[in-house]
Amino acid sequence: MDQRLCRALASGLALSLVLLGGAGQALAHDKSASPVRVKGLVTDVNAVDNGTIQIQTSSSSITLGLTSTTRVIRAVSGSLADVSVNDHIVAHLTQGTNTIRSILLDDTTKPKVRSVKHDHTTVPDRTPTPSHTPIHSRPARPAPRLPVGEITGQVVSINNNSMTIRGGRNQTTTYSLSNSVTVTKLMNGNFGNLAIGETVVAMKTQNDSASTITIMNA
Repeated sequence: MDQRLCRALASGLALSLVLLGGAGQALAHDKSASPVRVKGLVTDVNAVDNGTIQIQTSSSSITLGLTSTTRVIRAVSGSLADVSVNDHIVAHLTQGTNTIRSILLDDTTKPKVRSVKHDHTTVPDRTPTPSHTPIHSRPARPAPRLPVGEITGQVVSINNNSMTIRGGRNQTTTYSLSNSVTVTKLMNGNFGNLAIGETVVAMKTQNDSASTITIMNA
């Protein structure tokens, strides 16, 4: 997996998951959870409900509980053929350009069987047009702050050379695709995918259990 994308995944995983609406939902609905990220190598795992996983970070060894609500996600290599209209993605741009160099694709919420493998059709905008503008309208909530060069949104159209993304405030922007663009998919996993030696990013709750574990080198 591209090392730059690995670093981006590690540093922005929690925010990306929340924005993508997939695995982040498990954290968002867990009132006992706090946004504490633990990244390191798995040194021991008892991969059953109410079991534990031991992670060696750069500074210490941390043991987290595994519960029936712990989600396991696998970050695997993909291709542009995996990206379809309506997909939720995080795109990383080449510095100083409008060119996408890597794509993080949330595949955790897709149905297991898809009738269309790759659709290049532009999605029509069905947003109703208001008949009048209210005088006292509520200010729009500011979009979450993202690292420079990172675009989060929904795919409107895609071909081999460009991609149009609908981002915050329903705005669409077209970006070119690098000839060497990489795609990483976030896919649902299970406790059986956890193994000693894997690099993982875990979201630790206040009771020292893992709400989400993402395997980085799956």
